[in-house]
Amino acid sequence: LGGISQAELEVLFDVRPVARAPRAAMQKPTRTAAASSAMRLLQCLLAQPELAQQLTMQQEDDSPAAQAIDALVQMLRAENYTVSSAAITQFFQGTQHEKSVTEAQTAMFAWGDSFDVAGEFAGLQNKFAQTTRNERFHLLQTRIAQQGLATLNDSERAEYLQLLRLNQLK
Repeated sequence: LGGISQAELEVLFDVRPVARAPRAAMQKPTRTAAASSAMRLLQCLLAQPELAQQLTMQQEDDSPAAQAIDALVQMLRAENYTVSSAAITQFFQGTQHEKSVTEAQTAMFAWGDSFDVAGEFAGLQNKFAQTTRNERFHLLQTRIAQQGLATLNDSERAEYLQLLRLNQLK
């Protein structure tokens, strides 16, 4: 049967071609930077719940992952940060946060053995702190430009000078 096409074989043997369902095009989900950072933070907290004790940042976005982080941190505080991954999964089953927790846990399977959870967590904390400093610096700069330096009190002036020095070091 070599050299005979599929169409010729179907005609010779009176076989109807099997209809194939058209494939849907794969689309990557769109994510904001905040959602991506929130999801990575959720992954870190699921991998090492005790890191929640060191959490200094407050989520400013309202993404599902950020909401799941808030709920997870509340749960971990209530349990003194000693909860297993299985207990966390069970706790969030049937809640509005189940999907975010499941997505985060699924994404964690791609981590290699050498993945540094504590390092990733520290990096996210540093990134958040830098973003907060930049926002505060720009807020103070805008205020000075619009209203003048005299409108800042002593602590705001000291903060502005410190932020100015940090920005010059970049």
